[in-house]
Amino acid sequence: MTAVLRICLDLNIWCAALLADCKGRKNTASQSLVSMVRQGFCLSSPVQLIISWGMLNRLQKVLVHNVSTQTADLYISAIAAYTHVGVIGSSPQLTLGGTGVIPIHDLEDAHVLETAIAGQATILITANFKQYSGQF
Repeated sequence: MTAVLRICLDLNIWCAALLADCKGRKNTASQSLVSMVRQGFCLSSPVQLIISWGMLNRLQKVLVHNVSTQTADLYISAIAAYTHVGVIGSSPQLTLGGTGVIPIHDLEDAHVLETAIAGQATILITANFKQYSGQF
């Protein structure tokens, strides 16, 4: 049996994908990643989305500054539904995560990292490179 790819997408990936959709762009990296999660597979591996309610709440707050409230709400509902597509059970894999135990100054980043760890993510994908360049 093929191992499940447990993917946690950082909020910047979700934002970039939606904004690319709104601008009519096609096949950007973020759109491809979201498509993979939406379909529930990547190449020959089944995919399970790892995300927390806190991440979804924060994403909704960010999105309403860039798109309509209705669009933001629909997008959040769609992301929550993507957890049902995953192969791990029929209930959403929405972890509580983000309890503040990881010593990262950016609370949003700490929450995402803690969610990835709590959900046993295989991979955490982010586009947040500038903030941490030179720190590792």
